[in-house]
Amino acid sequence: METIRQTLRAAEPAARDRHAVAELVAAVCAANRCRRTALQEGSRRAAVARAREGIAYLALEVCGYAAPAVADSLGVRPSAVYRAAQRGPASATRWDRLLGDAPTEQTIRKQRMTTPRTA
Repeated sequence: METIRQTLRAAEPAARDRHAVAELVAAVCAANRCRRTALQEGSRRAAVARAREGIAYLALEVCGYAAPAVADSLGVRPSAVYRAAQRGPASATRWDRLLGDAPTEQTIRKQRMTTPRTA
């Protein structure tokens, strides 16, 4: 049982390494020059859609949040957050630069690959 707990802890990003969803929203909206309120209003403008994509990618893939936790901030349903996160890696370098100190998706994948799995 203890081995399982250790494995789960190692697989999850540490809470201190996580950025708050509000921080992600602020950083991505500033980079895309869109208003935060436009996210929640359901705007379909290109800049707002790109902002949702970036926030979803960073929150789900980099920081390890679940889609329902991010959906309210983006003004969409969790299924839309998953779809937006799938589009995010196409611009991953742009989104990763916004966080600077956060691990990139490639770093997280490497960590997961090197973490020993138990049967």
